[in-house]
Amino acid sequence: MVELVHSGDAMAGWQVGSLEELIKALDSGVDFIVTQGSEAGGHVQGEIKARQFAEIALEFTKLPLIIAGSISGPEDVKKYLDMGISAVRLGSAFVASRESNAHMLYKNALLKTGPRETLLCNVFNLGWDAPHRVLKSCVDALAAFEGDIVATFKSSDEDLDIIVKTPLPPCDDMQGNIEAMAMYAGSVPLSQKK
Repeated sequence: MVELVHSGDAMAGWQVGSLEELIKALDSGVDFIVTQGSEAGGHVQGEIKARQFAEIALEFTKLPLIIAGSISGPEDVKKYLDMGISAVRLGSAFVASRESNAHMLYKNALLKTGPRETLLCNVFNLGWDAPHRVLKSCVDALAAFEGDIVATFKSSDEDLDIIVKTPLPPCDDMQGNIEAMAMYAGSVPLSQKK
């Protein structure tokens, strides 16, 4: 894949979640590496806390490093840049932004989330069996939900049923039991971010 990307005059990057993956990425010839910390939201490869992983990666390579997972505000960005990290990757903060097409119930749930209200699990695994960090509230709502169709996607052509436990997060064009869908979130609450 790296050769294919390079043949198109593009840069190749690899998001890694462990020291073993970091070494494989370095051996592959990538141009930059994203180190994902265990605090990240969404599908999580990270096995090490973000800061600790960044420190380890800096010892292994001079390639540009991007850190992902639990960036809690401008102070963290500055801290990581001062460490020698090239950039940060934000996730949950952008999901909750005005520009995002995430469902308003999802955005509000992200903004109300307090400390320790996320869960690393394997619940929303239909078609993609990988660990993911979501809001605990959506796991609780899913446990209380009965049925096979959790929501409907309203499109201009036709309405599409969203099957229970799909890894698809809720967006504006969905109606139904939004609370029982995959609401990905990092472990640092947005309400604490500056």
